Amino acid sequence: MKSYNVVNSDPARRLLAAALLLLVCSRARADTIYMKSGNEIEGVVVSENASAMVVDIGYGTVNLEKADILKIRRATKAQREAARNEARRKKFKSGVLAPKGAEKLSGLFRAASAARGKAVEARARGAARAAEEKKTEKGLSGLKKHYRVVSKELEGIDMQSDPSEYNRVVGELNNIGNQIRIKELSREEIRRQADKPDSFFQTYLDAYGRVENYIQGEGKPLMEASRKGPDEDYYAWLRGEIGKMKRDFSRDYVESEGRGGHLIVKAIINGRVSARLMVDTGATLTVLYSHAAASLKLGPKDVVGVSRSTLGDGRTVDAQEVSLESIAVGKSVVKGTAALIMPGTSGGIDGLLGMSFLNHFVVRVDSANGKLILESMK
Repeated sequence: MKSYNVVNSDPARRLLAAALLLLVCSRARADTIYMKSGNEIEGVVVSENASAMVVDIGYGTVNLEKADILKIRRATKAQREAARNEARRKKFKSGVLAPKGAEKLSGLFRAASAARGKAVEARARGAARAAEEKKTEKGLSGLKKHYRVVSKELEGIDMQSDPSEYNRVVGELNNIGNQIRIKELSREEIRRQADKPDSFFQTYLDAYGRVENYIQGEGKPLMEASRKGPDEDYYAWLRGEIGKMKRDFSRDYVESEGRGGHLIVKAIINGRVSARLMVDTGATLTVLYSHAAASLKLGPKDVVGVSRSTLGDGRTVDAQEVSLESIAVGKSVVKGTAALIMPGTSGGIDGLLGMSFLNHFVVRVDSANGKLILESMK
């Protein structure tokens, strides 16, 4: 082990760790030492004599006097080896244990690993937002249907002959209208959150890129060197972990057409209608021109509101905001996304691919090969 840099915990941390019960997978169960004080310590007994023992608890070692021990539950040889390997992997991951010369590589990996954790959490929050939006949309649909039913009921009531019933129904309509507005505000807030760029994924992708660049460049000899023993254990583990990170990413190279500094891509809307969309990072929502939207045969249930929008010539129009089942560009698909239906067309395109789609990806452009690159987490 002399080829390793080992950073031991300070005494206070070691004592604190010794007082805690460390949970270990049953298949990798360590020895369990029951202290007379009532504490339980799980770890691997690395050495002992008649009066004392040294226990590796995964974050350093502790020295225990046998006079202070009530009893010991010994793990099997296979369990102890598994626990020892698990403790060693924890040290690899934390950077406590790394071969000499691998300090930079270890630091890059740990930064990528931390970024990965935040990206996974952000993805979970995104999934929760999508579920909440779907629930809100369902509630809105029900409220609007109820509003239409009550409106019909109001039409059949004569205010002069039955004022109390008329006022009751008007009050019910007002109450439903308020609920609709609250739901709409909630939906808008959910969408605002969803429309924010996924900076955590971008950070993770960049951090992983630095690891990949290092092992393909400066660190390549380090990764490819022949070695045995603990050093090889570390690099074998690291290659496996980097492989897991690589499999996190999906990279889609989408054929595109360049025109006046813009990219035009083919999109499939709702799984059945093809549209030529210009990539526009300045558009909050994807825009479909009316002739393309007509092919979708959208109904009232798909309309979620009306937005005031400005056309390229400066005119202001009311545009319907609709909820689409999906937009697919290349192999990349976003489900349940919003779009605006706008009048007219321009330059043989069917609309604009906006940030309501693009924010689900890290977007890059390969100008030399005319491709739009969409990167995402699987």
